[in-house]
Amino acid sequence: MFYKGIDVSTTYHADDTTYVARSHNIYFLERSCNNDLEMINNWCRLNKMVINTSKSHYLLCNASEDTRFSISIDGTVLERRSKSRLLGYTICDTLSWNDHVSNLCDRIRSNVALLQQCRFCISRKAAIMFYHHFLFCHFIYGIHIYYGMTPLYITNPLYLLQKRAFRLIANFQSVPRHLVSTQDLARSLNLLLLPQLASYFTAIYAYKILKHQRPRNFIKSKCRFR
Repeated sequence: MFYKGIDVSTTYHADDTTYVARSHNIYFLERSCNNDLEMINNWCRLNKMVINTSKSHYLLCNASEDTRFSISIDGTVLERRSKSRLLGYTICDTLSWNDHVSNLCDRIRSNVALLQQCRFCISRKAAIMFYHHFLFCHFIYGIHIYYGMTPLYITNPLYLLQKRAFRLIANFQSVPRHLVSTQDLARSLNLLLLPQLASYFTAIYAYKILKHQRPRNFIKSKCRFR
């Protein structure tokens, strides 16, 4: 059944499917989601497939906690969560990236600690390779999305972790911080600081949009760059 004002899309990755629907009418949204999931479940049944309802859940974004909303598959009511992991991102029902940045800090902090333990027995070149393989890749993953949409006081721990990694790579742990600026240190290592990385990858993404090298969900986008 078609409901006016309902936008629906699906994304696939391996054996995981993400169903997204949005509407200004919560009643229509609930009915549309349940009808679509019923059709998906019937298709799976005809093709000898089973949806794992124990691993299925949903987020209700921009809605209060006491909003009455229920989604079920084959009689099983799905769990409503406040956040979920999707392709390395932590998605919250408030559409905030604070939890994602917090999880990112935890992941990077453990790798910085590993760098500190092994730095005395490896060369600077090896330390820079370590940075690119175990730190840089985490910093830049989705940086054009999360960095500009998150308050500085939330992303500042990431910046401090990067500065700590730079000091370890340069073997400047014992040098007072006021004697060597972070900008000079990054320049000597030929590495970009977090704000520069965010600007660089945001510019690349904007260029791809302008050149129509963009994801499918941007095809009908009204985004314009001047």
